[in-house]
Amino acid sequence: MIQSTFDGFPSVVAARPIAVVLKSDRLSLATLPDALPFQLVEVDTWEEAIDRLSRFRAGCCLVDFDTHRDDVIGEIARISSSGIRLSIVACCTNMSPADIRQAIRAGCFELTGFPLDHEALSLSVQRAIEHDTNGIDSPCEVRSRLSTLTPREREIMNMFLEGANTKGIAKRLSVTKQTIDKHRKSACEKMQAPNFIRVACQLYRA
Repeated sequence: MIQSTFDGFPSVVAARPIAVVLKSDRLSLATLPDALPFQLVEVDTWEEAIDRLSRFRAGCCLVDFDTHRDDVIGEIARISSSGIRLSIVACCTNMSPADIRQAIRAGCFELTGFPLDHEALSLSVQRAIEHDTNGIDSPCEVRSRLSTLTPREREIMNMFLEGANTKGIAKRLSVTKQTIDKHRKSACEKMQAPNFIRVACQLYRA
């Protein structure tokens, strides 16, 4: 059922979509309902989740939004500020309007309630995966483009996005302006964007 979502995105179907479970005391593979219609992977850190969802790997993250909520919100903000877009399904007990507002403002795409229900969880994950692959600048596509940048290209791109100019970056890195221009051009090509304004739109749009 989920596979049909990706008919328009041949680059994304190279690997089967996954739901990455950020392990907590309440959320793990062992606590999820049986026979869910998608692949599940359990990880311990956000870095592992990002790694699993790079290189044209479509999917979403399941997170326990109740346990250590401030830490979860902080991690989502940190990841978002670096330009990495994840489709996040927050699992919480109350599902009150206040919880929903807080989760959405934090950057979660979907919410589902504890205790986890097979049908509700399946629908939330399906919607999150559809969002992850929706359009040419989908979160999945942008994550994948980012993963092709070299560390130096990523560093220079971030400096441009922070407002630095070619001369300033060249001086800071002790290289020529031509070298910076070369890295800038390569980064834009890999991000499939004419300039860093367009790159910023890819990275930080809602």
